[in-house]
Amino acid sequence: MLCAGESHCHVAACAREVVGYVITYTDTDSYDGEEFNWFKHNFARFLYIDQIAIARSARGAGVGSQVYRYLEQRAREQARPSLVCEVNLEPPNPVSLAFHTRQCFVEIATLATSDGRTVSLRRKELRKHGAY
Repeated sequence: MLCAGESHCHVAACAREVVGYVITYTDTDSYDGEEFNWFKHNFARFLYIDQIAIARSARGAGVGSQVYRYLEQRAREQARPSLVCEVNLEPPNPVSLAFHTRQCFVEIATLATSDGRTVSLRRKELRKHGAY
């Protein structure tokens, strides 16, 4: 999968079939997303989850949770103590909100974006396995 800029793309596959993808940025990357820049101005080190998509056929099979465990591992390897993301409140995205709550993401702020959405800015602090 090709991504523009400094994004990092990861693909989830099962039996050689792509079942999902995730796009991330780190706090040292450049990206004009409003949500990303809010995090960049408020936190020093993080891994930002910009997009995640799981194929309908793979939903409910734990693929999203596996992808997030992988991202947590990557963040720890890079000495980044948290994962951050946003979830739409308006228009509402209850499935994503429930998923991120189960993944222990906590709302730290809300943001009204220039495109008319309201988002929940969320953070998951990672347990330390060594010094950051």
